[in-house]
Amino acid sequence: MRGVFLTDPDLIRTDIAKEVMRSFILGRPGIPSQGVGALTQGMSDQVLKLNLSARVDEVKQGSVRGNFGTINCDSVVVATDLTTAAQMLDLGPIPKTLSSTTWYHSTSEELIDGDYLALDPKSPLVNSLLISNVARSYAPMGINLISSTTIAPISESEVRKALSKIWQCETRNWDLAARYEIKQSLPFRSDLLVLDRNPEIANGIFVAGDHRSVPSQNGAMRSGRKVALAII
Repeated sequence: MRGVFLTDPDLIRTDIAKEVMRSFILGRPGIPSQGVGALTQGMSDQVLKLNLSARVDEVKQGSVRGNFGTINCDSVVVATDLTTAAQMLDLGPIPKTLSSTTWYHSTSEELIDGDYLALDPKSPLVNSLLISNVARSYAPMGINLISSTTIAPISESEVRKALSKIWQCETRNWDLAARYEIKQSLPFRSDLLVLDRNPEIANGIFVAGDHRSVPSQNGAMRSGRKVALAII
């Protein structure tokens, strides 16, 4: 479960662990065929007007001010990472966040047990997955794309050694397709506050994000839904 929580599972609150496990049991894991960006693209397509790459200077009841001018409104929703939200709305001390690095390697070789998530509790890799088996569109025909996650500093050569052990094959000829270091992958919810926190922090000002709910994509979407229902 290190790959889910991005830390020692023993450090995770019991209610959070139960909620995440519940989503695994009742849900159906999957990834968008055109990448995760397809999710936000699908939602943004339903918005009539978007101001992208805009700078917000002030959020207060009934208005938002930035380099685009001032927008007057009935409700304001701040759906950002927890650091930005905390600084913009003066929410107090910024909680700890957990980082991770995702490595993508490609190879034309076939892998054993390629239909399964590869795990090894002794490995520096928290998990590794032949992701092109889940979404064939993620790699050209004849090429396998492997996605692996680490949560501790590690070199690419060390990653290759770990991949060789976990997939039981030679990885020296694998191509490094990409490497993404995500500084704020997940919030570390060690506080004793209620799991799903009140989204309305002031009259007409709402906050949404995984830092207000279960630290996961499901938690982020659940938080957003809670805000939407509170407003309408």
